[in-house]
Amino acid sequence: MDDEMRSITVKNILAFGNVSISGRGVKDTIAPRLDWRSPSEIVVDGEPDIFSALQWRYRLASSLYERDAELNALIQWAESSQNSISVRLLTGGGGTGKTRLAAETISQLREKGWAAGFVPRNATSSQTIETELRKFFLVFDYPEERIETVRALFQAIQDIPDSQVEFPIRILLVSRRPFIDWEDLLSDLGTRAGRQEIANLSALSADQSSKLFSEVCERFSSIIGSKQKEISHPNWKALSDAQRTPLLVMAAAINSVLSDDKHTVLDPSKLMLALANREKKRVSKVSIANGLGKEGLSRLLAMSVISSEGLTALQCEELAKLQIAEVKGQQLLDCINATPWSDQRSGRMAPVLPKLEPDRLASTFFGAVMLDRPVHRILDWLRLIAVTDSESFSSIVSKVSFDLLSVNRKWRSSFEEAVTDIVVETPNLALLFLDFAFEKGTIFSARFAVAVIDVILVIDELDNETRAVLLNNRANKKSDIGDFAAALSDAEKACEILEINATSHSKSERKNLIMMKINLARRLNENGKEDQAFDLLVSEVDKLRSYFEEAAEDDKEDLAQSIKNLSIALQEGGYPDEASAAASEAVSLFQLIWQANQTEASTQNLASALNTLSNCLSLMAGCEDEALRASIEALELLKKMPNYKSDAHEDLLAIVHSVLARRLMGLGRYAEAVHSIQEALNIYVLFHAAFPRVYASSYAEALQTKAGILQMLGRHEDALGSSLEAIKIYEELGEASSFRDIRGLGEAVASAASNYSELGRDDEALGVGRRSLEIIDNLNSRAFGRFDFDYAHALNIFAVSLGRAGKPVEAIGYLERANAILVKLENMRPGVRLGDLANVQNNLGNRYRDVGDFTLARKALEQSIIYYRDLTEMNPDAHGPFLATGLANLATLHLSAGDYLQAITFAEEAVNTLTPYFIRNPIGLADWMNSTGELYVHCCAEIGREPDFDLLAPSIEAFEKLRESDM
Repeated sequence: MDDEMRSITVKNILAFGNVSISGRGVKDTIAPRLDWRSPSEIVVDGEPDIFSALQWRYRLASSLYERDAELNALIQWAESSQNSISVRLLTGGGGTGKTRLAAETISQLREKGWAAGFVPRNATSSQTIETELRKFFLVFDYPEERIETVRALFQAIQDIPDSQVEFPIRILLVSRRPFIDWEDLLSDLGTRAGRQEIANLSALSADQSSKLFSEVCERFSSIIGSKQKEISHPNWKALSDAQRTPLLVMAAAINSVLSDDKHTVLDPSKLMLALANREKKRVSKVSIANGLGKEGLSRLLAMSVISSEGLTALQCEELAKLQIAEVKGQQLLDCINATPWSDQRSGRMAPVLPKLEPDRLASTFFGAVMLDRPVHRILDWLRLIAVTDSESFSSIVSKVSFDLLSVNRKWRSSFEEAVTDIVVETPNLALLFLDFAFEKGTIFSARFAVAVIDVILVIDELDNETRAVLLNNRANKKSDIGDFAAALSDAEKACEILEINATSHSKSERKNLIMMKINLARRLNENGKEDQAFDLLVSEVDKLRSYFEEAAEDDKEDLAQSIKNLSIALQEGGYPDEASAAASEAVSLFQLIWQANQTEASTQNLASALNTLSNCLSLMAGCEDEALRASIEALELLKKMPNYKSDAHEDLLAIVHSVLARRLMGLGRYAEAVHSIQEALNIYVLFHAAFPRVYASSYAEALQTKAGILQMLGRHEDALGSSLEAIKIYEELGEASSFRDIRGLGEAVASAASNYSELGRDDEALGVGRRSLEIIDNLNSRAFGRFDFDYAHALNIFAVSLGRAGKPVEAIGYLERANAILVKLENMRPGVRLGDLANVQNNLGNRYRDVGDFTLARKALEQSIIYYRDLTEMNPDAHGPFLATGLANLATLHLSAGDYLQAITFAEEAVNTLTPYFIRNPIGLADWMNSTGELYVHCCAEIGREPDFDLLAPSIEAFEKLRESDM
């Protein structure tokens, strides 16, 4: 084949838009880049440039840490199947080292004779990428910010047969976004695109974090000419994954070298803020020195963070017209060119101020400059960037918003409001973001998406199907931001539009209508219309099953997702058997999908289904261990995803941790439960602050779970604090409360009453206890008895408070009512409420004893012990301590009746039963162990017998250790 034909063949293979690849000699060619810089360049005018120090290209860390397997995978992929086109995705959370890994891959392939490099950020639609017509490895960094370019490239290559490819062509996308966000686009390439990420980058191990920290401290000190000082090395094993990403380990090292404090800052938000403020001061000095004013250069660099590639000369000049700096025109450009940040390339469209990197520090710098004291022209500046960089703007908005959330919530809120106002105040700009209206997006860009869809829906020429899709999408996004009533209205309108011509629908249109009605059911549920939502969901899932049977579609993700939603509705509707069956079916379907294609999407879906199954199984007698296994498996699946702590996954991670905490608490594993619920709360506190209506219920539930765990650990003040915080959140919902929220409020109020009682605050306990009864009684009446158990639980707690307040007769009345409800529920579903029934019988025995009715007291206590023995045999950790308490109460009854031999028998068994649990949980069971031991000694004294000190020795030793730890 002659050179001309050879060039045409290659050009056609990689033509995207008007950008193509070719050999040398073609006009205006640019080579793929690998922009290594010397670490010594980190020092600029005598001061360290922290942005540069943390960038991959300066190689402050001399080598990759813990990325050998991923590097080998990339090299092997590049060298496999010689003459073909192949596209793969490299993902990972921010700061995990994705770009550095891609750069090292490029470097090794170049040594092997490949033409390899990054697609230049300043590549324009008229330029040609040079390959020298040899093995070719092309990397798109942040492809989500050039989505149209990537889409056009894929369209150009998808139909080119490998027979026309004369050398290997490999295209690597390096993205923060998970595979699910790329799946549709990559699927168009068929076998040319991998069915999952080629590599998933996550946190470093504790050992590698320590080595990286030491190396960066040493090298950075040497580069800036600072005498290396004594720096405290963190206990990396005790830190979270989020604190062990390469970026944050390096940032911690750099900050430690620069800081006067010997203690290493490890909190990610404080660390980023400290470094950003340091850079802000440095930039301000340079800005003043070069005639840009105190804020000019800082503002321009901040705006580069929102741009796709950096600020061009034209953008800088236009921003100056909008008063971003004190000078304009050529004078502005001359001032910029005099600064160390200037990229003095020819052409007004080439960046003169490159985009600040790395992302997280850049976002924090943007917040410190633009949002700490909001600048009055920020909306105008953002609008200019949105217009000139519309392809990447929505993706950047989501990324920066997520980064700001963990640094400063007010900054994130101000930023969200500003970018939304761009479209609200200038509606004609909405069409620039048309594709974004149809994308799933994240909660961090939902308000912006709603604003875009609002404008598009005004267009009269929209066909009905497009209008319905947009309304359905807007419903989802309004739900994301907590506008549930408007979301329901949109979902109803979407279904109404599609139903107009329902009889003439094709099979695919039928499916779309079914899926929209299932979505409508979710919106109904959010608005407190649980019964209506349940009926609709059951009906539409049946239709969806029929559709799949007729259509014989292989991809059953929609069916699996719908069955999972049905299982949740069944569970909340009081149908635990049916809920568990549906959840199991959903898990089976998702497992098949996951086994066929282990992407982030399939992993996330399977984890979510397992989490739902765990909840359903927890309502089934004898399924506690199985429920725990499902919850643990869900968490392990999520943790396999490299960016599982990203904007796309953190809410699910919080849900899974919260459910796992409840499973562990139910099994008596309180220390583990505390850790898990705190992981959930660490996420919810941020998300609730940013999206209060969306996360109110989940956050309050997690707080209440924590209260329950702390109560079992004997930390009643802390437990009360958690319950009161949960009550406040529930009360803020007001009339927007669903059945779930009202039930949660009742549970939190009852928990507060219980802890008030434990703390001896009887009047408060009784007042709050009465309120919990009113809340649950009213709810149960509205729901036709669906919350019988919750009412029985509230009755039991109130009765305990009455007993402690010296009102045993009243307490007995409430306990008998609770007992009657629980007996009915136990007869309906044997074993499910046995623990609660045992607890009520135990309390009844104590109250009958208080009024002197020893016969009824003994009958109730003996029955409770029968229940507790059965429960302890099935699950010792969860029920063993309660068995010991029941035995102690029975011993006390016999002691009061003068039956000392029986008393000492039960007291001895109580000590023997409780001791091993006390040793494992000394703080939580200290009061129980102390009172049980004293009871045994008292019984021995009554009959003149010496206590068995061998029996008491293990608990005495545990008490001594507990006292030593408190000293």
